[in-house]
Amino acid sequence: WLKACSRLLLVAFPSRQAAMGSIADGKATALLLLGASAGSLVTYQLMAAASQRPKTPKEYKSAARARGKPELRLCVVNCQDDGPYGEGVMPCLCSLMEAALPEEGWTLIEYRAKLFELPSNEELDACDGVIIPGSASSAYDDEPWIQALLSFIRQLHSRQRRTLGICFGHQAIAQALGGSVIRNPHGLRASCHSFPLSELGRALLLEDGRALGVQEGMKLLYHHSDVVQTLPQGAQCLGASATCPVEAAAYSDGEGLSHMITMQGHPEFDIFKGRACLEKILQKDVREGKLTEDGAEGCRGTLLDPTHSVEALRSVVKHLWRSPGARKSAA
Repeated sequence: WLKACSRLLLVAFPSRQAAMGSIADGKATALLLLGASAGSLVTYQLMAAASQRPKTPKEYKSAARARGKPELRLCVVNCQDDGPYGEGVMPCLCSLMEAALPEEGWTLIEYRAKLFELPSNEELDACDGVIIPGSASSAYDDEPWIQALLSFIRQLHSRQRRTLGICFGHQAIAQALGGSVIRNPHGLRASCHSFPLSELGRALLLEDGRALGVQEGMKLLYHHSDVVQTLPQGAQCLGASATCPVEAAAYSDGEGLSHMITMQGHPEFDIFKGRACLEKILQKDVREGKLTEDGAEGCRGTLLDPTHSVEALRSVVKHLWRSPGARKSAA
């Protein structure tokens, strides 16, 4: 009954802003009183989310000012509100942006998915794109906030909003659009890994699209327990490995232009703040029995390996957010 009420609310109000606006206007009374227990719980979730949301989303700005290019504005749909990653994801993303775009102006605008904060169409129109980073949750979990997020992703896809999915974001986009996500049969993968890129993967994830050597692959830092098993129809796999069937993917419009790029790895872990965040996550894994001390030490031994994280972000910026008509993709 709770799930049915939640889904009905999501159909009526595809974004949290719409739901709260209707509550404020007195238009949602019938829906919010659907059940004495289930309906009141859904109401409480929405009202609690509204009470915790600031009047305006929090913004993180670059130290550099835009020079010769318009400022890059990105909506970040933060899917983790606690723990080491929840506390570190925005600083980590900011550090990655600074490393990849040291002379460009940019603003990251944070929305918190677990509080049903999702950018409106007007807010998306004012931005160049969206980032959906990681989470300790699973994309197949039947929680109201995840169902709201999947509905939001389907809207992003239908309007061809330029979107980057990282780890959980990579999985959630596949799940929302008809693919499948499963628990990784190889268990928790936490360390630096490489995988071979397809021709399209080289074009989208390497800044200059250069060909890789036979023994070389795309190298990123990882921490995940789920994997994308199958991609939705129309999506293209950019690379795979023995322990991850889909390492990266691209979602295209009818003309072949990719408007969504996703990756299982965490490029934001490669910068100093990111490595510190990953270290805290490893310590938490050991305390909770998810990793042995030897397993954590094995991961730490790879943390200083060079990766393609900064180059990958530069390439994503180029192909998704600096390409002609980026802000016109929803027209």
